[in-house]
Amino acid sequence: MALKVLVGFAESLAAIESAWCLRAAGYEVVAFTRAGRQPPLAAARGVTVHSVPAPEAGVAACVAAVRSLVAVERPAAVLPLDDAALLVCDRATDAVDGRILGTPVAGATAAAARLALDKSEQITLAEKAGIPVPPTGAAEPPTGPGPWIVKSALAAVERDGRLSRPAGAIAREP
Repeated sequence: MALKVLVGFAESLAAIESAWCLRAAGYEVVAFTRAGRQPPLAAARGVTVHSVPAPEAGVAACVAAVRSLVAVERPAAVLPLDDAALLVCDRATDAVDGRILGTPVAGATAAAARLALDKSEQITLAEKAGIPVPPTGAAEPPTGPGPWIVKSALAAVERDGRLSRPAGAIAREP
């Protein structure tokens, strides 16, 4: 019997290729998707897709559903495929061992997950390590003629119990 890997979110851009690679390596693939979605991965042969509440509707409900899915499916690992899944899987881990009900997360958890979701902290650490970093304008508004791309430093944010992903915008004036 093949080892099972739980991946999510099934609608992420990385889902299909990740599932195919895991299947080619001999793993059984089970995925979670936001309720109401029909991701292309659901049509992939040999992949089972389960719905969970969307974290945008409620992070706690999504976390509880992913934990339940881990309990039922008993995968060898959980692989978050995007920022939202990373946040959900991190929240689903047990504080004692950083696993979800004893199952390892094949992704960042705890402080590493917070770093993965915070672009400003990544920039700070890259600069400290001597890695060249393009100017971001994070400290001061940009000067000179626009346009500029303006994005939040946080890839995913929980507000009032719901996940939000701050959208970027194009600014033409400081």
